[in-house]
Amino acid sequence: MTVFRALSLAVLLAAAVAAPAAAAARIEIVNADFESGKPGNDGPHGWSTAQHTGPLSYDFALDSGEKKSGTQSLRVTNIGPEPFGSLIQSIPATGLGGKKLRLTAWVKVSGIPEEGKRTGAVLSLTALRGSAVLASEAMRRRELRGSADWTRHSIELAIPAGAARIDFGAVLQGTGKMWVDDFTLETVEP
Repeated sequence: MTVFRALSLAVLLAAAVAAPAAAAARIEIVNADFESGKPGNDGPHGWSTAQHTGPLSYDFALDSGEKKSGTQSLRVTNIGPEPFGSLIQSIPATGLGGKKLRLTAWVKVSGIPEEGKRTGAVLSLTALRGSAVLASEAMRRRELRGSADWTRHSIELAIPAGAARIDFGAVLQGTGKMWVDDFTLETVEP
């Protein structure tokens, strides 16, 4: 009996070790690599741009001189006094309540002050119902500052039941420049 029990335990342990980790399921992003030649409404195809109210303070442009892959990336440049500029894409939250999402992108930064309360480049992931924010993650205490070459960054957010929309993208807070390329969004099993 002890040999049988030991053998059964060994088989169970081997199966647990060999079992693959929960697979991530990709969620489609429109123009995730900024390669689309289609025009957008107020940003590149599939994306929206916004800034804090006030005078024009952030320039959003496709940049063929700086890219992680393909032929271009998206560059956000501070050109005025307002505190932030955002690049956003939205998807319905249908079927995502109770799941965890991971947003990943390649980011490059230049000339962002190392000091300051509201400065830095971040990825952003927000769950909403109407205009109410139910949950949000924006690289708190991990803002990208200074100047750094292309680096892959990820954030995760548990989506509450009742969320109707998911907004995701990147935000430049304060002065400097940020480039983004090759976004991915996926569900991650808890």
